[in-house]
Amino acid sequence: MANRRWTPVWLGMPALTLILGLGLGPVVLMVRMSLYERTDGVGNYTPGTATLANYERLLEADSLKIVGFTLLFGASVALATVVIGYVLALVLDSWPRRWRTVGLAVVVIPKLTNGLATVFGLKRILGEQGPINSLMVNSGLLVHPVEFWPGALGAAIAEIDFILPYVVVLLVLQLGRIDPRWLAAARGLGASRTQVFRRVTWPLSIPGILLAGQLSLMWGIGSLFGPQFLGNPSETTISVEVQHQAFDLGHWPRAAAWAVLLFAINGMAFALSGYLARRCR
Repeated sequence: MANRRWTPVWLGMPALTLILGLGLGPVVLMVRMSLYERTDGVGNYTPGTATLANYERLLEADSLKIVGFTLLFGASVALATVVIGYVLALVLDSWPRRWRTVGLAVVVIPKLTNGLATVFGLKRILGEQGPINSLMVNSGLLVHPVEFWPGALGAAIAEIDFILPYVVVLLVLQLGRIDPRWLAAARGLGASRTQVFRRVTWPLSIPGILLAGQLSLMWGIGSLFGPQFLGNPSETTISVEVQHQAFDLGHWPRAAAWAVLLFAINGMAFALSGYLARRCR
């Protein structure tokens, strides 16, 4: 009997070992790398050394500016993505099942495109001579074209484009779980469309909104492609700084320290959003 009780544990050990090896292992190596000293000779670090100097650099004014911009950028991207995604999900949910499937396919299919191709496509679309600016200028809505990039606006648009399909799918699935009989019953009792949305649809879609917000926040905090290719060098995120330190400057220990900080921030954001989600339920 005792052997049978432990059978599921033993059967799950290979999977657990794989998860720990692929998940915890790289984190341990990243933390160790962040404690090395930079080498002046061959290699990316000095073996056998240990220092906190890389973390001390994170407390400097320029580093704190990067952290602050990353948090603000991530929160803004998450808020905008959830709002846009919720509106799109409401529209798709109101369509017949066949057309809803077509709409979801239109939303999701762009994710099959390479990320770099998407970024460079957005650079053309959002450029001063791109179709958006040309349309607004030619129609008289604007006198001068909007400078979407380089800057935080273009970077945010790129990240919203990356995250939006996931958010829309999550919210459509959440709205699909709402029993249409509840909506019909509310209308039968004399409630207006606005009242049905406020009293039935909105409360029942909150779990999906919180999950979508959690996903968007973590993605926004870890933004790389948008700020890297459409952002301004004076407004950079932690992920861009990791890439800059590792591949442009060859300072792998400092890049690892930035990566550890990003890992910690994302972990705290996940825990905080999870706590708020439980409180809202």
